[in-house]
Amino acid sequence: MAADRLPRYALGAGAPPMHLAQVRLETGELRFVGGGRDETVIGFASREALVVLLARLQAARVPFASGHRVEGPAELARHLVDDGRLEPPLVEITWRDPGAWTLRELHPGALEWHVAEATQFACVDFDPATLMERQEPA
Repeated sequence: MAADRLPRYALGAGAPPMHLAQVRLETGELRFVGGGRDETVIGFASREALVVLLARLQAARVPFASGHRVEGPAELARHLVDDGRLEPPLVEITWRDPGAWTLRELHPGALEWHVAEATQFACVDFDPATLMERQEPA
């Protein structure tokens, strides 16, 4: 497959972009960090409202943190892609070392990626306050 058709990844250092760091199902909260801003918490009232919010984040190309050994936002979103409730690709953020992170487009079945600028495939300056405008399906 040609490199320009492969999903993309970007390596970064220092402060990560704003990203969905945690989904708290028990309290109905999404926690956002990064981008040099204060932590932001956005509430959701139901599982359906959560899926709507995650779809909006996915469409905006906001990075979802991977929990690696625990279920993080990226893993939750992958389950929703597998169930047909979200459309790929997703953008995942992972850490290589403290202060060293990777953004990667997740496509089902992808085995290799090509390097690109993060701004070409991810929203690196997302404002979580935009999620407060409308949460329920139209």
